[in-house]
Amino acid sequence: MSDISSKTALKSHENPEIKFGWSKRTKFEMSYPEKIANATLKEGVINFEYEYPFHPYFIDFALVEHKIAIEIDGQQHKLPERIKCDNKKDAKLLKNGWKIYRIKWPEENIVDAVQKILASIPSP
Repeated sequence: MSDISSKTALKSHENPEIKFGWSKRTKFEMSYPEKIANATLKEGVINFEYEYPFHPYFIDFALVEHKIAIEIDGQQHKLPERIKCDNKKDAKLLKNGWKIYRIKWPEENIVDAVQKILASIPSP
């Protein structure tokens, strides 16, 4: 994501009155860890949506029918202002019945973490 887009997104998270395109953010290319998570979720043969809109936020990977949010957190998620935004996002998701998994990149193995999440989902 460009620096300008990052700043706009951060401002939107801090102030829900700021809007910046609530369609899918397909113009942004997946990051390397997101590509790994995407491939692993596809192998798991489970329905998921990438960049699922949850106003005023987007969920990296949403398993909507299970209300599971998978967030891939890179180094920028260690910044104080980003922690604050992530906490607000998590609070809203939890309030609405979602379970949140935050995978810390590069500290965690993306494949292992996603497979563990998928294994925790009860079979129908």
